[in-house]
Amino acid sequence: MAAKIDLEKAERAIREALTKLEQTEKPGVRKGLGTKTEALFAAKDAIVDLLNRGYTAQQIAEAIKNSNAGFAILPKTITQLATKGKPKVSKMPRKARTKKGAEEESQQPRRAAPPQPSPTNKGGFALDSDEI
Repeated sequence: MAAKIDLEKAERAIREALTKLEQTEKPGVRKGLGTKTEALFAAKDAIVDLLNRGYTAQQIAEAIKNSNAGFAILPKTITQLATKGKPKVSKMPRKARTKKGAEEESQQPRRAAPPQPSPTNKGGFALDSDEI
């Protein structure tokens, strides 16, 4: 059985926490650890704005590299970010690389041979002499 709580006190505390959230954070802004792509996507509007004002992808990539962002990116990444939407993150793990011969062999499905019909039985299966 769930523990009983004071509803009025809990509601008040929840409302205070939500008010504090609205005052201290912007909606949809992630905090904590993430990937380079997520960081770039969070700043996409500023990157696109600079591109629209005439800055090159090379200039933007250099600025990011020289900043305290902690990573470098290729200008190609800037261009891709500006022309595409949010990157899709695959939930499927990548396929392990194998030797070329083994990979080709593993891609061909293996099939069991179908039963061969017997000349003495039209039903497709051989009958023992005891069954006749």
